[in-house]
Amino acid sequence: MTYLPGNRAIIERNVDRDPVGSRLTPKAREAAVNAGMLAWRGQMGNGEAAQIGIEQVTSLIFKDE
Repeated sequence: MTYLPGNRAIIERNVDRDPVGSRLTPKAREAAVNAGMLAWRGQMGNGEAAQIGIEQVTSLIFKDE
């Protein structure tokens, strides 16, 4: 699937503005953006898609409470 460059920039900005997303390493940030891009479908907002990407990355390092 092809994505518009502007769409990726939107997810990147959302990840960077998030309190947790802004603290990700460059590699984790890239993974969060990629996951957010994959999640962004249909009527989902770009903020929700970015949050899903962040949650996916952090789920690999934090255990559930």
